[in-house]
Amino acid sequence: MELEIIKREVFITDAQTTQTKYVLALPRKNAWDMETVSGLIAGRTTLSKAEVEFVLRELEDVMVEALQLGAGVELGALGKVEPSLSSAAVDTKDDISLENIRKVNLIYKPSKRIKRILKGLNFEINRRKPLSDNDNKGSKSEK
Repeated sequence: MELEIIKREVFITDAQTTQTKYVLALPRKNAWDMETVSGLIAGRTTLSKAEVEFVLRELEDVMVEALQLGAGVELGALGKVEPSLSSAAVDTKDDISLENIRKVNLIYKPSKRIKRILKGLNFEINRRKPLSDNDNKGSKSEK
């Protein structure tokens, strides 16, 4: 898999200045849509594309039900999806309210097999692609 070189302006807190830095990034690629995924799975099984799509949509519905109840969903060889929440800290229990919720998100925990596959990916750097202004998105992180 080819990686791109991206130019970033990074704010250096100690020096109170910005510096140009370069980082490696995965190239932006379009996600595979439901139709593509369903077609690929159907081609590897005895299920039709419509049947695969139906099962995937039902999985979505079941995941929504589980997440609404605060439960995660085990997906076998895919791993596990769990709800997460971050909240602002307050001094007393009486100060807690729903306004303290900062962010609700999902945590994906890949299976051991998928983790092994990720560790085994082969990368190479694409040094032929020229840097463009779009690559310089800037950053306020400290390095």
